[in-house]
Amino acid sequence: MSATAAIAELRGKSFDNFINAIKSPASKRGYINSIKRYLNHLKITDAEELLVNSNNPRLIESQTIDYIMTLRSDNLVQ
Repeated sequence: MSATAAIAELRGKSFDNFINAIKSPASKRGYINSIKRYLNHLKITDAEELLVNSNNPRLIESQTIDYIMTLRSDNLVQ
């Protein structure tokens, strides 16, 4: 994350419900880091913005595929 990038806000009822369902502290940290990277990729700063397109699953799918392809091109996943 660059010095000028906005810090992701991981708050709100949806995020709280998600993260509090995870028991392992290590898993929580992993999910939090992954969500922050995904928000940065989408250039959004609030996790609640992920729900804006909840009625358009094809857009969400497209965004997710684009993110995975970016991770692959950066050699972060195989």
